[in-house]
Parts: sequence; C-alpha cells; structure tokens
Amino acid sequence: MNEAGTPINPIAFQLGPLSVHWYGIIIGAGALLGLWMAMRESEKRGLKKDIFIDLVLFAIPIAIICARAYYVLFEWSYYSEHPGEIIKTWKGGIAIHGGLIGAIATGIVFSKVRGISFWK
Repeated sequence: MNEAGTPINPIAFQLGPLSVHWYGIIIGAGALLGLWMAMRESEKRGLKKDIFIDLVLFAIPIAIICARAYYVLFEWSYYSEHPGEIIKTWKGGIAIHGGLIGAIATGIVFSKVRGISFWK
C-alpha cells in the first residue's frame, strides 16, 4: 500500500491488449543486471563476454517455459480439465521457482556443451 492507504496497481502500463506487470519489469531488470555483472566479471575469470549473451538467449525462453510448466503442475487439477488453457499465461500465470530451475538447468547443460566450468 502507498501512503494514502490504497494498493499499488500491479500493472505498470499497457501496450494495446498486453499488460506489463511490475513483477515482470523487476524480474527483467534483475536478469539484465545479472547479465551485466556476469559480463563484467568474465574479464577477471578469463571468459569471453559473448558466452553470457549466448547463455541468456537460451536460458530466458527455457526459463519462461519452465516457469509456466511449474505453475501448471501445481494447478494440475484445473489444467487437467482445461488442457487448452495450458499455454495461456494471461489466464493463469508463471512461477519464479520453475523459471529458476529452468535457467539453472540450462546453465549446467550450456556449460558442459561449451566445455567450461559451471561454477566458474
């Protein structure tokens, strides 16, 4: 709530029929900040900056899919009866836990394919 006692609108702005929520802006800003920090730190660790851009191009779409899958899994009683709505994120949602799992798994596979240490 703000000082006047009214709740803050969860929708930051609208682009036609698309509603952009504050949590989406915050998560996106966090991802960009993480990419910037990883690219800056890469120089100290002897890694190419492009590796992280390549990783993000895979990790973000996979994280979004996993976030939706996680949400659907925990709401399966509904989606088992309405399978046509599984892909409709605007009628349900996504779960950050699933996104984190998807992004970390992508990072592990990506680092193995590229032959670099995941922990580095």
